[in-house]
Amino acid sequence: MAIPTNTGVLAQLSQSILDYRDAPRVREAHDLLLECLGEGEVESFESFQGTVSPATDSAIVPIMLCATLTGRVEGLVMGAYLRNLNIGMLLYSAVRERYRSRGVYTRLRAELMALLASEAASSRTGDAGSPGRLGGVLSELDSRSPLGRKYVREWGAFVLPCDYEVPAAQGLTASKMDLLMQPVSRRSPPPAEEIVVIVREIYERVYRLESADTSASFRRVVQSVRTPTAPDPAVAANDGDR
Repeated sequence: MAIPTNTGVLAQLSQSILDYRDAPRVREAHDLLLECLGEGEVESFESFQGTVSPATDSAIVPIMLCATLTGRVEGLVMGAYLRNLNIGMLLYSAVRERYRSRGVYTRLRAELMALLASEAASSRTGDAGSPGRLGGVLSELDSRSPLGRKYVREWGAFVLPCDYEVPAAQGLTASKMDLLMQPVSRRSPPPAEEIVVIVREIYERVYRLESADTSASFRRVVQSVRTPTAPDPAVAANDGDR
C-alpha cells in the first residue's frame, strides 16, 4: 500500500480516546506496543489492563489516545494524571513504522497534553497558588536520544537531577533512564526533596509497588538525587525528530 504524504496521513487517521472496557481494542493497543517497543519494555497484558483502568487507583486518571485507519490502531500515546502531585505522566507511545516521522506522534501527544490539563482543571487539587492548573508532564526517556533532545530543546523539559531507574515490575525489565519534566504552569525544576516525592509516587502508583522503600532501585534513585541546576546548553543545542 502506498504511503500518503504527511498531510494525507493526518487527514486519514481518526483519533479517539480508548475505552478501557473495550477489551479487543485494549488487546490491540498492547500488541502494537509490543511490536514497536519489544518484550521487557511493555508490561504484561494482565498488568496493562489494570494500568488503563481508572478503577485500579483513585489517585491516577489514565488516558489513552489512539490513531486508527480503516479500524486498525496505527499509533497511540498513553498518559496518566497523578492527582496527588498535580502532574501528568507519559507512560507509553508507539507509532507503526510506516507512519513514523509524519506528525502522528506529535499530534497525539499534543492532544494528550490538552486532556491532562483539562483533568487538572477539573480537579480540586493543584499547585499552591494555582489550583487546578497542571504543573507539568513527566516522561521516562534518554535525554540524549533524538526524542529526548526534542523534549529539552523544543518543549523546554527539565532533566531531573537523579540517576533514575525504571523498576523491575509488571513484567518490565529494569533499566536506567532520564526522568524529564515538561513544565506547564510551573517554570522551574522541582527541588531535591520534591523529586523524591515524585519518584515515590511513580513507583507506588504507576508501577504499583506496595512500598517504594523496599525497592533497591528506589533507594538508589533517592541517594542519587542532586540539587537542580540550569539546563545544560550543550544538550539544549541539539535537536531531534521522530
